[in-house]
Amino acid sequence: MLNGLLLPFLVAMFLAINMGGSGTSPSFATAYGSGILRRDLIPGLFGVCVLVGALLAGKNTAITLGKGIIPAESLNYVLTTIILFSVALSLLFANLLGVPQSTSQSTVLALAAPAHYLGQLNTRLYRHGLYCRLSLLGLCT
Repeated sequence: MLNGLLLPFLVAMFLAINMGGSGTSPSFATAYGSGILRRDLIPGLFGVCVLVGALLAGKNTAITLGKGIIPAESLNYVLTTIILFSVALSLLFANLLGVPQSTSQSTVLALAAPAHYLGQLNTRLYRHGLYCRLSLLGLCT
């Protein structure tokens, strides 16, 4: 059983490293650049903020991602590993190019692709999220 969990675990660790890189830079670049925060304080402060965010909003996010886009019974070790790897790879490329990338959007799209392929995409939830983003885009222009 350990061998079956080793690859998803390693991919999840690779994803976590890329999430840290993509989240830390945009979050703290201005504060560091202006001299408000020292460089050595940023990782600890980022970790505290991630923990607080996970405690406050993690449950609802996990429910939406775990059940809302693709049925949980469709997820197996192989598909989960592919989803995690695709998110990690997209974040890695964005980090290397210096382009801010939303971890949530990458994850939603990585879940939507196999759900669509399997014919199990919850289009009601997916369209609702798309409409919300488009309406926000309309407000910003």
